[in-house]
Amino acid sequence: MMKNKYSVIIMMIALFGGQTALAQEKIVPETPPVPQDRLDTLYYNKSWKVTPNKAFANYYRLALYPADSTAAKEFRTYYMSGELQGEGSFVVLDKKDDAKSQFAGTFTTYFKDGQVEQKKTYQSGLLSGEYTSYYNNGNVKEHFFMKQGKKMGVGASFTENGRVCTLTPYKNDIPEGFYVVVDADGNYSKYSLTDHQPILETPSPDEILTEYKNGVAWPYYNKNGLIVGVSNSMVDENIGDYREIGVFIVNKSMINVDIDPSQIEIYDMKGGKRKDFELVGADEYDKKIFKFKKKVAKRAVKNKAIVQTERENNVNANLGAQVFDAGTSNTLKDFQTRICRMQQLEDGNRMKYSDKMPEDLAIYESWKKIPEQYVSRPRLYTTLSSTKTTVKNKESYKLLEFYVQNSSQKAWVEQELLRELESKIQKDLGSSRVRLAVEVIPQEKVEKRIYMPEDKAKAMISGNEEIGNLVKDFGLDVK
Repeated sequence: MMKNKYSVIIMMIALFGGQTALAQEKIVPETPPVPQDRLDTLYYNKSWKVTPNKAFANYYRLALYPADSTAAKEFRTYYMSGELQGEGSFVVLDKKDDAKSQFAGTFTTYFKDGQVEQKKTYQSGLLSGEYTSYYNNGNVKEHFFMKQGKKMGVGASFTENGRVCTLTPYKNDIPEGFYVVVDADGNYSKYSLTDHQPILETPSPDEILTEYKNGVAWPYYNKNGLIVGVSNSMVDENIGDYREIGVFIVNKSMINVDIDPSQIEIYDMKGGKRKDFELVGADEYDKKIFKFKKKVAKRAVKNKAIVQTERENNVNANLGAQVFDAGTSNTLKDFQTRICRMQQLEDGNRMKYSDKMPEDLAIYESWKKIPEQYVSRPRLYTTLSSTKTTVKNKESYKLLEFYVQNSSQKAWVEQELLRELESKIQKDLGSSRVRLAVEVIPQEKVEKRIYMPEDKAKAMISGNEEIGNLVKDFGLDVK
């Protein structure tokens, strides 16, 4: 019996001990770990290929993968000596070749001394918007307009001193067959992309411009930097049918041009018949005519024309103002800035923007034409046609400001539309000395719109005493 009693006790202890052990093994839910940002380090050689050994690297990059999947992936790249080389955001970083990486938003690179080397923008992994590279001295090196990775519009390449620029129009990344070389003094010439020879074009009659000096009309052509004009006036009726032909030539091109006055043809067209004039040089005229008495000259000289090249030598200072846009720049920085604003060349081959300051009224009238060009885009049409505009006088140009409702609209207009609008205004006015800027309407000037009937009723009562009295007299409830 004693043995059985101990057996029962042992069994009870074992039973209750087992239950206690089971109770202690109860699983308690653990707190999930907090997601952590990941920071990767990549090493690149001079060809921007990833190298596993930093001893052979020229650059290293810190790539941030945020724990928040909605946050931007950012990176900073450094020279191996520690200076910042570049920064921006990315979609995917290729682990072998950085040329295959996909970036997003603004991407900026730097020289070792901190000067900006490149500024570019990516959308969906492709270059889009403006691309600008710089020399170490701060001058612009290249500037392009990009769309889905392709060059569009005018591409510009500057010399290191910033004074000379090559302009090439692109369409879907393909140059249009020619380029224009321009310098900071306003000289420019058009060249063939095939053989790099100057393209000399004959101006058409509708390209004739006219300036006046001392009541004398000076019609002239301005074609690819070569400006040629003439005047036609009677010398002296007492001498005879003698005409003085004034000639001025302004060479704003990049090439040397030889002029042979003897090749000038002078004739008169009356009734469909051509009457040619004999050409006499100014010096020859003085020798043969002025030394004789007027009576002798009157009998001796008929139907003659004099080529005068010296007596109006100051005419060049008054004519030829309509040269390339960049020729009126005060500084190299201004020259480069104005070039980089150009999205297209006038008529694809020539630049004929005037240097004259447009009148305020002309600017306002030009703006009125703009909204009608966007009728197919109702929201944009409404914004442009209803916006307030202000013309401000700046040192070397006039600024047309217009207003939008909020900062988001402002950012969109500046990125997508401003340059297009500015180009339209400049083309319409025939002047490069007008700029556009977009601003947000100040909050205190934003009209508060009333939508609810209750609010409309209250506005009517507060603004009209008679209506307010009627509400009181009849005990009307406007709530």
